[in-house]
Amino acid sequence: MLHRSTMESRVTSLHGDGHRNPMLPNVVATSLNRCFGQGWRSREIDSSGQSRFCVFEVETETARFALKQHPIERREHVLRQHAFQSMLVSLPECPVPTLHMWPNGTTWLEDSNRGWELSSWIVGAPMAIGDEIQQDAWDQVIDAIAAMHRRAMVWRAPGEPKAQLRTGVPGLPAGLTDRRERIAYWLQQGGPAIQERVDRLASECPELKNELQVAVKRITPWIPRLSESLAPICQRHPPAWWIVRDCWREHWLFEQNRLSGLIDFGAAREDWPGFDLVRCFGTMLKEGDAKWQSGFERYRSAVPEARFELEDLITVHRASVVLSLLQWFDWYHQGVFDIQRWRSNFRMHELMQRIDAMSNVA
Repeated sequence: MLHRSTMESRVTSLHGDGHRNPMLPNVVATSLNRCFGQGWRSREIDSSGQSRFCVFEVETETARFALKQHPIERREHVLRQHAFQSMLVSLPECPVPTLHMWPNGTTWLEDSNRGWELSSWIVGAPMAIGDEIQQDAWDQVIDAIAAMHRRAMVWRAPGEPKAQLRTGVPGLPAGLTDRRERIAYWLQQGGPAIQERVDRLASECPELKNELQVAVKRITPWIPRLSESLAPICQRHPPAWWIVRDCWREHWLFEQNRLSGLIDFGAAREDWPGFDLVRCFGTMLKEGDAKWQSGFERYRSAVPEARFELEDLITVHRASVVLSLLQWFDWYHQGVFDIQRWRSNFRMHELMQRIDAMSNVA
């Protein structure tokens, strides 16, 4: 999604010398001039994500960088994410972008409306949807997650209270709390609430009616079973430490069969370590692929402190897919997104395909 060479075809505009670039605030252009002189150029990346904050490629005579916006109110959290990302830069198993210092001496540059970060550009491309990852590349991905977790479990973000090894911390990690509560919400609401949202979609897009009805028929009986399966995971005092949380297919970049980088740390925080595997396995592997088992065993041998089983990952993966689909139903029902743009929502299509695949796997 970011930092990748294949984004060349999705550039929306290209400008000349940086100091004349009308797309960037003066404080950003001035700072880039101070960093690189006036010979840089910027391109806005047409991200397919839902964020309203832009990403730019900045090209100088000798290097390329990614320039990313952040909501200004997230400054303190983004700086903690920057500290986490910087801590990982030295890991040979997991190349991550190096954050660039602004002339103010920090990795955060602020204009009147936004914060900005600048990081090195990672060359490579993600797997295409439907491609099968080769075993060697898969092993590299697992080794990267394991290396990050081994480093992170004894690390603390600036401003956080000092802690010992973050296993069995008091309370439930936020991501598990969120899934447990949202499953409970839909369990309480029941099938009629889901059907109401689907009927709204079907009334606006009649050609989707059959597809939507199939999805509802499949996911409604899963919700109570997912509630039962999540309960023991939450009761085991699961560990928590800083993780990426968005290790999905688009953020793993490869050159040929070599892992060239992991990008986008905007979701990173302290949480249940299983989420990095859930997001990775659930977007890079097909349901029932033998690499679920082999990847889990490779990870567990390197990070036994994580203390979860493959069945836990599968349960949380399925809960995440169901909840993501229900969230989209809710957003369309509330008018957050235009229903008529359903067909261009690639993430929705992927979730629907996952529901189909999950229904065919015991």
